[in-house]
Amino acid sequence: MRPLGKRPSLGIDLFLAEEADRGRGLGTRLLVGTLARLAEERDASLVLIDPHLDNPRAIACYRQVGFVPQWVLPAHEEQAGAPEDALLMAWRPPGGAGLAEAVGASQAVRRMTDDAPAPETPPSTSPRLDQFRRVARWVILASVFLNALLGIWAVAGNLGEVESRILVTSLLVTACGAVAVACSAAIPERRLGPVWVPVAGIVIAVVAFCLVIASLWQDFRPAALWRTGATLVVVAVGVAFAALLSGVNLQGRDRRLVPTAYVLAGAAGAFLITVIWGFRAGEAWRLFGVVAVLLAATTLAAPIAARLRPAREGPPPVRHCPYCGGAITGAGHRVVSCPSCSRRFRVEDR
Repeated sequence: MRPLGKRPSLGIDLFLAEEADRGRGLGTRLLVGTLARLAEERDASLVLIDPHLDNPRAIACYRQVGFVPQWVLPAHEEQAGAPEDALLMAWRPPGGAGLAEAVGASQAVRRMTDDAPAPETPPSTSPRLDQFRRVARWVILASVFLNALLGIWAVAGNLGEVESRILVTSLLVTACGAVAVACSAAIPERRLGPVWVPVAGIVIAVVAFCLVIASLWQDFRPAALWRTGATLVVVAVGVAFAALLSGVNLQGRDRRLVPTAYVLAGAAGAFLITVIWGFRAGEAWRLFGVVAVLLAATTLAAPIAARLRPAREGPPPVRHCPYCGGAITGAGHRVVSCPSCSRRFRVEDR
């Protein structure tokens, strides 16, 4: 489509029918050349693509060539009779010299031979994050098996004081790895905003559990050591909780569940920190119990609402114009007018 006096916005799709052709970098090469031709020959200002959310290989491939995620399209297509969510991704051509570099890159890609080594799947995360997850995986698995051996030893009745401390230390190492991995879940898509937020959660988790382990082997003396470690543990667990809950795809009014859970988790964490540093809660524990129950209910309700939402809930939310790609706010009606290009379009149920 080409509105009069405006550069066109185009939508594309990509299919690799043969399984043997996948994981060889063919999709990346095809996209680089196609985008360069669309920018040069069709003067495209915006290119859109909508992979399924459960297709991480395709999403990683599109990210690799410059597509940027824009918005989730709920129940966008039907697959095997069930509605599937899609991710709207947009690509905008670079200007001037950047476009020439893009064309040169596409020509260089065309010269690559098919027998050149290529990864099985396009990288969806940074190498550092992959390395961290690999190390965390082995640390967690090793500590889990060590926990099992020490648990068997404890059941046999031969676990002394030193062995008990080793068991608790192994359990703490496992917990540290689990919290760190949970924080890393928000890094690829930056679901918590700046990437340093989950990274800070990982660093805090490592420091926190190291302090708690050191305090354990010193009979929890001095008190400031274990209190500092326990405080940082609460903070790290809070970041991990937020990272996991941010991955829940909610629509409409259900979105309020996530910020509500964040507020409840913050209140519960603040209460625990005050208790750690000597606050005598007394009857305040009842209030903490109420907050904990509400937090558990909200945390359970969020994924349930995401998974069991009706297939047709009215028109899906629209956040970007299909003509110019401009941002649209408050598009809750069936007929929407774009404030950027003034084009009007109708939103239909799928």
